Amino acid sequence: NPWSHVLLSVLMTDSWVPFHQGHTNGQLTYHLPITLPSTGGSAELALIEQGGLLPEDAAARSGLYEHPEENVYHWKKGKTLVFDDSFSHAVRFRGGGEKKKEIKASHDDSQSGARVVLLARAWHPEMTAVERRALREFVRRGGEEDPEGYEMLPISPSAFSLGVHPLRP
Repeated sequence: NPWSHVLLSVLMTDSWVPFHQGHTNGQLTYHLPITLPSTGGSAELALIEQGGLLPEDAAARSGLYEHPEENVYHWKKGKTLVFDDSFSHAVRFRGGGEKKKEIKASHDDSQSGARVVLLARAWHPEMTAVERRALREFVRRGGEEDPEGYEMLPISPSAFSLGVHPLRP
């Protein structure tokens, strides 16, 4: 999978990642919580179940905190959230308190607590092996049949085996 990866995603109290979307519905995103807020507040995934860009222009969208069509999901210990990240989504960690706090682009290090998830991406299970191979080859070629300005080096199928470096004989 040319897009697969695993990383730790850390979100501090009173911070957020604005609405965004992935490049393809050919993969699913997995969030396994490692650390959940222990100091109160709410860490949440907001998902708008439609593909493509939100109707707002880019300037407005970059500051959009909530959307009227969003569905909100919360991480639970021992449970993995799985979703199609080609749909618009945001993550937020609202601090505790009775009033809704305004979320800042940065965080205050004096506050304790963080939401940490193991984020992984993998092929969508409905993609066939033939579709996966075709997509891998498409990406390997630069996304075009014969991209202008590129010299396509031959790559042996064995280069995709573990322990083989594609440029060494």
